[in-house]
Amino acid sequence: MKEFILFIPLTIIYWSFKSTVLPGFPLPDLSLVLVFYLATKRNTLGGVILAFVLGFIDDSFSSALLGTSSFALILVYLLVQVLMQKMHFTRAPIIAMGAFALTLFKGSVMWVLLYYSGISISYFYVFVPTAVTTALFTPALTSLIEVMQRVKLPRSGRENIR
Repeated sequence: MKEFILFIPLTIIYWSFKSTVLPGFPLPDLSLVLVFYLATKRNTLGGVILAFVLGFIDDSFSSALLGTSSFALILVYLLVQVLMQKMHFTRAPIIAMGAFALTLFKGSVMWVLLYYSGISISYFYVFVPTAVTTALFTPALTSLIEVMQRVKLPRSGRENIR
């Protein structure tokens, strides 16, 4: 549950900034980084639900077709769960290569869905630069997320008031 409190507002702020201040600049795919982190740390239904919600936020700010990012991020979450049975994403180069491949996978799923919906986008112009920046920043972002996860949230109620 702590992930919902942390990841959803962070994603909304990120996509607000990305869609208004830097709309054409290839920034890392934060939704994918968060789903990748969650898939490597936990195997729960909450992870699938969070992947859907983060994809829906992504679609609300950037996509031309609602549901494409949600579907792609759910597939990314499930793919990481399958990959975790054969390999471990523990070292920075492996995390970066995994993020690069997963960003291209998410882009491919979205490109196919958009293409068959009649929307044409350039795969190499949109998804490859995003995959490169995501791969470069994912090891640092996952380390930052782990530090943020260790922060204790204050309890609500009267016990905090003296």
